[in-house]
Amino acid sequence: MSDKLLKPGVLVLATFLCISAMPIASAQSQGSSNDHFAFGMEYDWTNMNEDFDSMTGLPLDEILGDIMQSADDAGIDLLVLEEITGTSTMVIDQYEDGTSMFTNPEGNSVEITEHVTELTIRHGSLADIAIITEWSDARAGWDLTISGSSEGLFSIDANYVEFRDSSGLIYGHDISLSVDTQNNFEFDLEGNFEAYDGENVMPIDLHLSMEISYEIADAESSVVYSQPSTIYQQLANLQAGDDLSWSIDGEGSDDSVDSHTGTFETSTGLEFEITGLPADEMGLPDGKWDVSASESVTDSGSYDEDYRCEMGIKLFEGTQIIDSDGQQIEVLQAHTSPLPWGMSCHMANLFYHSFTGSEDAATLEDLITDSTEDITESLGGQDESYESSDFLEVSVYARSQDDVEIEVHATDLDNDSDYEINIVMQDSDGLTQDADSLVVYNNWWGNYWGNTYMTTSSWGNHCVTTQLKDVTENVIVDSVTNCVEVPQQAEPSELVEKILEGFSESTIDNVMENFNTNLEYRLEDYEADIPYDDADLYILWDSNDNMVVGFQIVVTSDGSNLWYTLVGPNSDSYGTAPSPISISYFSGDQAIDQEQEIKSYSTLDDLVDLSQHNDDIIDDAIEESLSDNLPEAGGPSGESNGGDADDESGLLPFISPAFTIAIIAIAGLVASMRNRKD
Repeated sequence: MSDKLLKPGVLVLATFLCISAMPIASAQSQGSSNDHFAFGMEYDWTNMNEDFDSMTGLPLDEILGDIMQSADDAGIDLLVLEEITGTSTMVIDQYEDGTSMFTNPEGNSVEITEHVTELTIRHGSLADIAIITEWSDARAGWDLTISGSSEGLFSIDANYVEFRDSSGLIYGHDISLSVDTQNNFEFDLEGNFEAYDGENVMPIDLHLSMEISYEIADAESSVVYSQPSTIYQQLANLQAGDDLSWSIDGEGSDDSVDSHTGTFETSTGLEFEITGLPADEMGLPDGKWDVSASESVTDSGSYDEDYRCEMGIKLFEGTQIIDSDGQQIEVLQAHTSPLPWGMSCHMANLFYHSFTGSEDAATLEDLITDSTEDITESLGGQDESYESSDFLEVSVYARSQDDVEIEVHATDLDNDSDYEINIVMQDSDGLTQDADSLVVYNNWWGNYWGNTYMTTSSWGNHCVTTQLKDVTENVIVDSVTNCVEVPQQAEPSELVEKILEGFSESTIDNVMENFNTNLEYRLEDYEADIPYDDADLYILWDSNDNMVVGFQIVVTSDGSNLWYTLVGPNSDSYGTAPSPISISYFSGDQAIDQEQEIKSYSTLDDLVDLSQHNDDIIDDAIEESLSDNLPEAGGPSGESNGGDADDESGLLPFISPAFTIAIIAIAGLVASMRNRKD
């Protein structure tokens, strides 16, 4: 297969923005003008498979058939099923919202126009996958059903209000932001491993679930300039081919900020659970490895901080006429932010302060760290203890029953005396498990550092007593006791040893080599037919109104002087790309209608058309594969209904591009390893 591969380009313009409720202008409005200009995009994730075909030319259905046939020829039953549904939508809406009186830092009132930019982002996705596989010979085998599912929800509502006078001078801006993200994951591994014609069977029923949530319920911020910014006058003077940089409160900055204040309210949650790890087969008590963690915190605060911003724009030569919902607009291509510069920076600052939170507030990182520590301890991870007294500092690290390290630092020792350090470790029953003695030497300026390692035949709570003895005076000078949890030594059961022995004597190496050879043979005739060899993303700049009015992705093919619009508005400079991608671009009234529709979406049901998510075939296949299993191997607790799937051959599997690429990469890796071995 050709090693040229083009990943489908799905544009994600996700930024965090805001609207302010902090009044820095007087409340008296003098009329309003609500002429909106909006643009955006939407992607339907059910088209991902087709888009992969369009961007690579690889026939995934045929490749999938060859993968499964290669496994079948090698003696491995393999069935892969996947269903993914969801949408991602982004809309940027810009308009003027009337005039009001603004009071600047000197106390003077200035009539300003409120320039509003709203950012609305909604994403929801639902995915299910199942991998059903079976293989055996006289020595070993497996019968496994691997299944997983995920749900994702992500939404942003941001409102930015920029205060400009009739000359375009910026006096400040307000911003508000709300963010809601929820992600749920589940994973199941069910079935069994066996050895010696089924004489030794180890059932597996592993379940893992995780939920992460983060919400900025409300965040607001205000920036006031000490002197009005002239950035729009500078932008108005730009010509095609020019570029411009803008900075605030940085070295060589063009403006400085009089005040930057904000408030925020956030909530963070984490839930984690894992059950079914074979603790008993590793010589541990049943349920020892069944662990769970659930944490949630809320936070609120305010800030009054310095403000930094660095932005820039590069305008390219050549104008083009684009169609915006029937309106013809002359634009220049640019590399810059799709949002107003003040909004881009203000958004970043507000999100940073909200995510960082108030002093000593727990963040998502803290929750993950704390939960991971709890899980690590439950799984038998390292425990440690530090204790100190007048003359001793002792640290104990309990990594396993065969690895308990004790580090000792003795201080303020008398140079005219000889010392020794006696260490005794006892288990929870008070029985001595190990002991050692350190002779103090190189007593440099009254200090000594040393360490030793101990072992124990027990596990659980252990206490290590360290005594500093003045041998010259024959007295105990100091004593310190450290207590730690020694993890139980995992010892594979006889069943696990039999399973491992069976696989080592089986033909699995030859089977996997045959699978790899078959796969190489079937895939060697495939060659990617990539329609484009170059692409660029441009922001579309309207120099008449000094604003962004859209974006476009343009592509070209090898040896061609023609460029095409892959994503973006109709243009007099580019034709439609011959190999399209399923990103819907919209502007004008169509974008505004889309914005109004998705603003009310707040749940997965709103964002995902569940009627299109047909996971019945996956559920039926899983039920059928587990119907003959015992309960401890994921089978039914009572009598099985046998499932609704009559025959695996009737299933129409869907395989994701990512999975296909992974299979191909693994095949290539195995092949290269075999070639090096040969």
